[in-house]
Amino acid sequence: MLVPGEVITLARCIDYCEPSTHPGPLSSHPPLPVSISIAKSWRVMAVGSLKRAVFPRRLSTRIVASYGCFLLWLKERADRESLPLLSIAAIDEYLVWRLPGLRRATRYGECQCLRSFLRYLLAANLIRRDLSPAVSGPILYECAEIPRAFTEQQIKVLLNFTRRDRSAKGLRDYAILLMLATYGLRAGEVVGLRLEDVEWRKDRLRVRRSKTGEESFLPLVPPVGEALLNYLKHGRPKTDFRQVFLRARAPLVPLSSVTSLNAIILARLQRAGIEVKGRHGAHAFRFARAMSLLRASVPLKCIGDVLGHHSAASTQVYLRFGTDDLRAISLEVPGKESLCRSGRTKTDRY
Repeated sequence: MLVPGEVITLARCIDYCEPSTHPGPLSSHPPLPVSISIAKSWRVMAVGSLKRAVFPRRLSTRIVASYGCFLLWLKERADRESLPLLSIAAIDEYLVWRLPGLRRATRYGECQCLRSFLRYLLAANLIRRDLSPAVSGPILYECAEIPRAFTEQQIKVLLNFTRRDRSAKGLRDYAILLMLATYGLRAGEVVGLRLEDVEWRKDRLRVRRSKTGEESFLPLVPPVGEALLNYLKHGRPKTDFRQVFLRARAPLVPLSSVTSLNAIILARLQRAGIEVKGRHGAHAFRFARAMSLLRASVPLKCIGDVLGHHSAASTQVYLRFGTDDLRAISLEVPGKESLCRSGRTKTDRY
């Protein structure tokens, strides 16, 4: 039985063995195992159909990875003859294998993706009945907890410590951390940044939003521009890749995933001696930036534009960080002798 880490490795193997991605005769690539070959063909078919028929927006990398994980787990059962026999017991078995070790929110997202994919299979007449109601996942309560964010002092110490590293890796890491702290970008938006996205003459930065697939422009502030320029001149390897941020050691390829970026952040936190409880990835910078803008009395609409939100409801999540401001407008807890509407005290009624 495959473990989740092996599924991710196999998914990368699928992408590498794709002839359209790596030119050359098909015979030059190693033969794929049966389960990988089936999952490869199904992933291409399913994702393409979902794009056209079910989801008008672009599917995120996480959703595609979730579909691929389920298909790779099915192995030989992921064909047209076996899929109609898919049962609730098989769904439960997959969830028992997939969910342990994941955060509550991640488990919720995996269950949502699985329900969506099962509804697609039903619409495409690939399974006999709707199995999506059988997917049992955790319940997420709105505003159940306050997300964790870096403090301003932690970010200041981290940036100052990283800036002193003048190696190629240090120049890259400082540029990444400064972009996260300045713009509150998502990890995928930093990893996907390309050379042509930095418009030097117009002093602006093109950002491809990883959730919506849309493009937005942010001002290229001087500190970020200088950090990027130092990395491009003195730290970035000479390659044909168009992505801005590359690995510091061989193979000199672009940073491949959100995980690689979070690993960079964690390593810098440890070297700077900063202890962080809870989230320590790119989203901790994102929450910290939203909180700083909120404290600076920046309108909610402007904060949403910087973060790339479509609706005010998405941005209102960050209002939970304004605990000090909320305390200033809080109401006193009524005492035992407070008057009720009838004029009697509450204690008189009992």
